[in-house]
Amino acid sequence: MGGYLADSYALEWREGKLKFKHGMMPIKHGSTVEVYEEWWKEFWEAMDEINIWNWSSEYYLDVCDSFSWSLKLSYRNKSTSISGHEGAPAINDLNKTIDIDESQHFSTLLRAFNNLIDKDSLLA
Repeated sequence: MGGYLADSYALEWREGKLKFKHGMMPIKHGSTVEVYEEWWKEFWEAMDEINIWNWSSEYYLDVCDSFSWSLKLSYRNKSTSISGHEGAPAINDLNKTIDIDESQHFSTLLRAFNNLIDKDSLLA
């Protein structure tokens, strides 16, 4: 996720490790983050709380040079693939696209990721 000519962030779970990357695109360097079982439990509870499994696949607003994001998650028997461009779901209607800065669900999503990596860098 990131903005045009701005810092970008990437989290990837691979081979039993969480890799966190931060910088200008293309991101070339990153670090491996140890994630404790309790943190994962809290993360998946947050995903269920915001009902991420039922989000629409796209949230796009027609804004130039703005924030874009994408997400692929799989957990147990659930999976989802979602992307957005300056948009995210409304709290009372997961099919409605609103400005990303006004989406309580997207804020909860970022907080859940921050808790996994134990950093404040994803929250603007």
